[in-house]
Amino acid sequence: MSLDRLTARGQAIGERAAMKKRDEIIGRLNLPDDVSVEARPDGFVISGKRLRARYVTDPNFRNRIR
Repeated sequence: MSLDRLTARGQAIGERAAMKKRDEIIGRLNLPDDVSVEARPDGFVISGKRLRARYVTDPNFRNRIR
């Protein structure tokens, strides 16, 4: 097996493992109905109304995100 093929195979294995871990994290989150989370290759995007205010004032919401 050439070095290029070995490197490509390792990259593919790493990407599959990262996708699996992202899916596990999203499945574990227990977010309110009006908050959504989206997995992207570089991380997660959380969206919803007044998230900044909720993060500061609601300790239950803050503890769910971590």
